[in-house]
Amino acid sequence: MEQHGILYSMEKNSKTTLRQLAEVAGCAASTVSRALTGSGYVSPQLRNRILKLARESGYFTEEQRNIAVLIPDTADFHGYLGLMLHALLEELSRQKFCPMILLENNDVQLDETILRGVITLAYRAGATAGWCNRHQLPLVSINTAPALRENIYSVCSDDEQGMKLALEYLCRRGHRRIGLLTLCFQPPEENLIQATRFRSFLELCARTPEVSGFHRNLQQRNELHRILRELIDENCTAIIAAGESLGAITAQALRDFRLRVPQDISLIASEDSGISCCLTPPQTTIRQEMGRISAEAVNMLNRQIAGLPVRNVTVPYSLIERESVADLSC
Repeated sequence: MEQHGILYSMEKNSKTTLRQLAEVAGCAASTVSRALTGSGYVSPQLRNRILKLARESGYFTEEQRNIAVLIPDTADFHGYLGLMLHALLEELSRQKFCPMILLENNDVQLDETILRGVITLAYRAGATAGWCNRHQLPLVSINTAPALRENIYSVCSDDEQGMKLALEYLCRRGHRRIGLLTLCFQPPEENLIQATRFRSFLELCARTPEVSGFHRNLQQRNELHRILRELIDENCTAIIAAGESLGAITAQALRDFRLRVPQDISLIASEDSGISCCLTPPQTTIRQEMGRISAEAVNMLNRQIAGLPVRNVTVPYSLIERESVADLSC
């Protein structure tokens, strides 16, 4: 009964002490310290008990600033995920957090670590389903649909606005037969980013009668030449390569077909930082503002940790004009 009273007191206090945790756990304060810091041996059973008590009481010190960053189980760091992860880790470091990268379904590791919160980069549909039933940690998702019933909020690029930027730019430069190339290993409806791009592209083309749009999706990179050949056979004058890993390989495939960019066919890609500007020719791109997305996500998590209200955030794309789109309007 006494221990239950202590735990109740801990839950009511804004600052739980190490000594209180030790008393409830029935061990020495030095053992609690070893369990929380991971330094020195503590039996797995006792360590899990201490961690559970610490989470229930809201115990952490200012030095304990661990944030879990969840990535897809089938992580491919070339392109979007690598760029987004790099920007997020930089922002977490700038705000003095200690990031821990975990696979999205690693519930065991989440339960065995003292965390301030979680940011997920897992972009498949339903990636956050049942979170509140499994964890009591604040969660922010990036480029994933929010789950407001579970108090999960998101920071997303405005993919519809980004697609509109690319299409309007091509239309101003006289292009009327435009291909959209995407890379999605999952069915499009299971990937929020690609599903939004695909839907927005078709809807925008439908609202512009003089424009014919053609969409092809790669489920494997070795399909690129075959899929690209289909778009070329549709007499497309421009292609939108929607995916940070697609710009360079699409340009190379077009060269394999002996097509010159932009003289024979124009190309807009998703910005691959440090790569797109160095290609020949430098590529006109639409850019996800990953630095701003990361800052918004970490600030949102800070507000959740502090118990402050939050709202979903949408971040617009930017168009970077370089040399890969011909002007056919003249």
